Amino acid sequence: MTGTSRPWRGRCRLHKTVALFVSNGPFDSSPSAINTALMLERAGYHVVVIVERSYDSDKTALRDTSVVVHDFDEGTTRWKRGAERLERMIAPTLLRKPEYACLAASKIEDAARILAAEPLVALIGYDPWGLVFASAVAERLGTHVPVVYYSLELYLSYDHAGLEYSERLKELERRCHERAVATIVQDEERAKLLLEDNGIAGGRTFLVPNGPLGEPVREKTAYLHERLGIESGKRVLLHAGGINDFGRALELARAARDFPEDWVLVMHGPIQPDYLRALQAEAKGNVKLSPGLVAYNELPRLVASAHLGIALYANLNRGMYHIASASGKIGQYLRCGLPVVTSRFDNLKRAVEDTGCGVCVDDPAQVAIAAKEIFSDYGAFRERAFRCYEKEYEFGRKFEPVLDFLAKVETGAGGSGE
Repeated sequence: MTGTSRPWRGRCRLHKTVALFVSNGPFDSSPSAINTALMLERAGYHVVVIVERSYDSDKTALRDTSVVVHDFDEGTTRWKRGAERLERMIAPTLLRKPEYACLAASKIEDAARILAAEPLVALIGYDPWGLVFASAVAERLGTHVPVVYYSLELYLSYDHAGLEYSERLKELERRCHERAVATIVQDEERAKLLLEDNGIAGGRTFLVPNGPLGEPVREKTAYLHERLGIESGKRVLLHAGGINDFGRALELARAARDFPEDWVLVMHGPIQPDYLRALQAEAKGNVKLSPGLVAYNELPRLVASAHLGIALYANLNRGMYHIASASGKIGQYLRCGLPVVTSRFDNLKRAVEDTGCGVCVDDPAQVAIAAKEIFSDYGAFRERAFRCYEKEYEFGRKFEPVLDFLAKVETGAGGSGE
């Protein structure tokens, strides 16, 4: 039984509010943020989400809830981007706190106005900009509301290739992290790197994987076969998520040329136009491209129509190397019983190969060999995938300690923002 079996607490806490600040990309690209909102509402809290932008799939994921999403779109002054650009837009004396001078004053005021009448239990800031934004709003409110830092991407001062991250942002992150009452991060390895880099000794740290919320999905579907015109008898090897060099997509498309005739490689996810054209030049008939996103609630149906999940990563930075519990696609695959072929990084080997739910490879050219090994004993690999999901990746069970902590914060026993 997974952690989602926590009894519904009714509306007993709807007079208490938790606000989420999500800044790093659209809300619907962050399963952890969506699942946090759902878990908090199940626990009886009123949930307010402040995002940089949201898409219709956000509303789909939260359609049957009372979660309120405020979309700070790009049509007005942005509160994100580099410090130099934003400092030209606002007064340097904002909140009389120089460290917040790189935030757009209008955004802080807007968020503070939204939350002013709410009896806040805590603000949760996602990644550095979400943390800084939440901290600035907490100070503007002047109520000493506790702030929790939720780390999704691993931003390190000495290793952040591929991530927009300045020295000034790191300074802001460290100052705000010192004041935070707790940190949420995916696993012990990532927690150790983040806390050491920010000079945080001790403190409350919760380990929550970037996994789906809910029971395993055992029923197979024909979602991709119907959507892409794939013959029913063919096996689908699914690459889900961003289609780019980070996921070694071009190399994988080349490797698929040697796949057996009854295999189809499906690449589903967002892709830049130039990369799409390059991929189309490499892809042969057994590669099906499915650009774009589906609604978050549609993902299980899509994934359940595949037979095997592929999660390859370029060793770009520490965050990518320590990706196992932060990989949204691996959790989705395992939930639907898909064995996984993934990169041979130490933590991926422990998460996938050592648990018997997949095979690691050094190169995309080895994917076919790994897949044949899995298909030779598919039923056993599939059952181990389900077990690994329930034990290691299901979000609800892992988030329970956070709910317990917030209950203590609510009564004054869990710390404050001071």
